Amino acid sequence: MAFADGSAELSPPTAAAQSKSNTRRRILDAARVVFARDGYLEANLADIAAEAGLGKSSLYRHVESKAELFVEVLIDQAVDHSEPIEAILERSETAEEALRGLANLHLAFWRANPQYRLVVTAIDCQDLIGEIRPQIVARVRAMWEVPLRALCAVIRRGIERGEFRPCDPWATAHVVWNLGNLLYELTFSHERRRLLAQPLEHFFEESLELVVQGLRNPDARSAV
Repeated sequence: MAFADGSAELSPPTAAAQSKSNTRRRILDAARVVFARDGYLEANLADIAAEAGLGKSSLYRHVESKAELFVEVLIDQAVDHSEPIEAILERSETAEEALRGLANLHLAFWRANPQYRLVVTAIDCQDLIGEIRPQIVARVRAMWEVPLRALCAVIRRGIERGEFRPCDPWATAHVVWNLGNLLYELTFSHERRRLLAQPLEHFFEESLELVVQGLRNPDARSAV
């Protein structure tokens, strides 16, 4: 059916497509339960199939491997920060204020989602956790690009307004983003935590201050 403006009416999902989507949801929910209960190494696809109310052969029609399912569960649990990022960009009067807001949002995400570190491990060390299809890696990359592009936009805006000194916005965004990741990763080692001897937030604030000081344009008189 076509509307008066010539656009086509969107067809509702077919029964088969809806059934496949529902099954996928059951598998992800079941996998989350089993992984949380047994841990990655002890969890097995037979238990996940049983939790989802499926036969193992049926599960394999939807799942490539335990490793890939594990990553998909963690991606599914990850928080979508698109709206909070937009809110920070809209309410920040200066690029520096926006940069600080995004950095603190990043820290809050790691604090609320410590298990997401395992997604990074899986993507970076596929030999250890099993081969993961390019489609899944692309989904993770797309998630990473959201905060990176927001940081890049803020840094570019700061340069254009004379708040920040000239630099490569994309490269600098990567530096800021990966610095935050690195600081949080330090907390996963008992010995490194002992070396820190102070809360993570202290080192995060100190690092953020160094980044901001380095970005500030010494010739800037005021933000436009």
